[in-house]
Amino acid sequence: MSKTCFESRPVYVRTNDRIDAHFATCFLTLVLMRLLEQRISHKYPAGQILESIKKYNCTHLDKNNWQFTYFDEIIETIGKTFGMELNKKYRTQRKGRSRCR
Repeated sequence: MSKTCFESRPVYVRTNDRIDAHFATCFLTLVLMRLLEQRISHKYPAGQILESIKKYNCTHLDKNNWQFTYFDEIIETIGKTFGMELNKKYRTQRKGRSRCR
């Protein structure tokens, strides 16, 4: 994985705390992506993984229901690797919260 997989834009941070926070965020992102690549056995390139994750989204239908609008083989692989059902098109808010625990 290289930094070319990530989109960038100018970042204007001046204080040391903000520079440190920006660096930590970028470094954490890189580490998490490398760990994800490793866990799915380098089956897909980092650029494709990022595109799939960006597209994996949901729409709020009503008070308690959500519709997931994207699913592909990369999302399926990630779900199987981590024991998560990411292939459900519709979810209730309760089911979504249980994912976060």
